Amino acid sequence: MPKTKSSSNAVDDALEAVYATFARYGGTHLEGCPHCVAFEESAALRRIPLRRLGAELERYLFKAMTTWGTEDDFKYFLPRLLELHASSSDAWLLCDKLAYARWRSWSGPERAAVENYLSTLWRAEVAAGGPPLPGNYLLGTLIALDIDLAPYDLRVKLDAWRADPSRDAARQLAQFVSEHRDALFWASGSSDRKTLWQAKPNIAEDVRVWLLEAATRERLEASFMAYGDPDIARAFDWLDAFARQQ
Repeated sequence: MPKTKSSSNAVDDALEAVYATFARYGGTHLEGCPHCVAFEESAALRRIPLRRLGAELERYLFKAMTTWGTEDDFKYFLPRLLELHASSSDAWLLCDKLAYARWRSWSGPERAAVENYLSTLWRAEVAAGGPPLPGNYLLGTLIALDIDLAPYDLRVKLDAWRADPSRDAARQLAQFVSEHRDALFWASGSSDRKTLWQAKPNIAEDVRVWLLEAATRERLEASFMAYGDPDIARAFDWLDAFARQQ
């Protein structure tokens, strides 16, 4: 489902607010470790208008503030970094850099601009495609930065799966069980980056209850009887064995 015009406008407005809030930073220092960053790389970042920067920022993001540039430089590039990477595979690195810069200690308007943009982007994504599954990059960004996930009801996605009679839906459900059962039922909390299950135990509990409901196992069992997929059988057997222990 595409984004509505109103949600797209809201995201655009929130992004413009980020650009306006951080416009006072010039990105003019941008000195890098001479062994790590070539002069031409810094020159390219200064030469290209901020809103036109793309792949040039990928290397900068990796080295920002540690071996390349200052915190003020990072703030100059932040609007474009948020625009490009809040929902990308590099979102974890952007979150790490924000943590390194102690963004929660920034001025009120700066914190509010970042949080409002990400919250607005999140609401637009949920409105367009429903609640995303764990592993979604933007979801990971909000968890890492401790930003409110509302509205987010994962049971909406799970109930839709269970109601879908297709073989593909059952396979996806089996894959979900395989990928998340250990973290859901034997969470260790050893990772430096919080997962959805660690950050939101209420959601984790709702999902555990849903997985152990008889209707979930019956859905997997019916699909296995119809198609004989071994991965579906394994998911059913695991859930059935665990449910019997309760």
